[in-house]
Amino acid sequence: MVTSRISARWLLLAALCPFVCASCATAPRVVKGPITSDLTYVTDWDLGKQFGYAGGDSAELTAAPQSKPTATQLNYSKRVVYGTVPLGDADPKKPLIFALDESRGTGSGYDVCYLDINGNRDLTDDPKISGTPSKTEQDGKNTVSWLSVTFQLPNLAVVMDGKTYPRDVKLSISDWYDPYASFSTAGYCKGSLKIGKETYDIALLDDTGNGKFADRFKVAEGNSGKNPVYGKSDDLVIDLNHNGKFERERGLNPETFSLGKYLSFGGRCYEMEIAPAGEKLTLTETQVPCGSVASNEENFTAQLVNENGILTVAGPGAVKVPEGKYRMKACSIEAAEDGGKISKAVGQGMMDQTLIEVTVGKKTKLPFGAPLTASVEASPSRRNNDELAYTVSLKIVGRGGEQYSANEVKRNGRPIVPPRVEIRNDKQEVVAKGSFEYG
Repeated sequence: MVTSRISARWLLLAALCPFVCASCATAPRVVKGPITSDLTYVTDWDLGKQFGYAGGDSAELTAAPQSKPTATQLNYSKRVVYGTVPLGDADPKKPLIFALDESRGTGSGYDVCYLDINGNRDLTDDPKISGTPSKTEQDGKNTVSWLSVTFQLPNLAVVMDGKTYPRDVKLSISDWYDPYASFSTAGYCKGSLKIGKETYDIALLDDTGNGKFADRFKVAEGNSGKNPVYGKSDDLVIDLNHNGKFERERGLNPETFSLGKYLSFGGRCYEMEIAPAGEKLTLTETQVPCGSVASNEENFTAQLVNENGILTVAGPGAVKVPEGKYRMKACSIEAAEDGGKISKAVGQGMMDQTLIEVTVGKKTKLPFGAPLTASVEASPSRRNNDELAYTVSLKIVGRGGEQYSANEVKRNGRPIVPPRVEIRNDKQEVVAKGSFEYG
């Protein structure tokens, strides 16, 4: 392995210039008593357009019926599949059932969905819902593909805390190889949050896809090993910079807070309670012992995980955090360049990272960021003609062992130009050369 310090032109993150986030510069004044916000559910079938991505979860499919469909109703295809969607407080043993069929014949693509709307586990008395195929434009012409289909399931009755709420669900099917289904809530809860003299637009996103908006972060099954930081939660998005946009791209953003027990915001730490249906949010300044965390990078965002779920912290400056031991799930750093350009890198916590311990009354430095080190790894593989070949990959690691994907290192929102690579023999003769590609 050949290892070298990553060039200034490549990342421009080793020496950060002072950068002040105007939206975070002024901390709200102390507010006595709980802070509450009433939110309203809003339908949005194209949630990804406003929020970057829609979230959701996969739906397990099976060829075995989980209901009582008749032969005359589901007789178009020999590939009929069945699945379930867990919504609200439904009995796990009795989830919402659906079936997918191909009305144009076997192999033509799933274009019909039967949904057990009345919950009697009998699809014969439920409506037939038509799907919408994906469309792509090529050479000025629109191409329709039934290999990727979406079904709109509007106004479903979802029970939460003994009450029934309307929810809209988007069911997406991919049939490129084996059928794969996923579902997401086609809507969000919108409101405003007033802290002191500042009022912020806020939104709750059902990232887990079950119709609720209050799911705290849980470590995913099978991820309870040495570094259990991977899992899912719903999200709170706060329009900190008052630009009228909810900024929630997949890379970490200081406006997006994955739900946990606590919310660190504006120099204070709050305990957060959200009604399952998302209609009310309550913040109460915590009375638990707290310390603070900071970074060598002035403008940073990090996600910390412990038994209380996930906590998003963002600079500049120190951030108040309940005492305890944390693991880092992800981080991002930004740097201002000459000419006003902004470089940003998003990294992921590694399996062998050490615990971050926060102590009452003390400031803990978060172990991530510059200098970033790049290394090239080559792994052998065999081609179809049994010729030996090598795959060369670029690895970028921060000072805390966190890894940065090359396509998550960006300048002004765009991936940087991939570096070139040369392969030389022991005589320093170039035997192959090319450029890295984003995978």
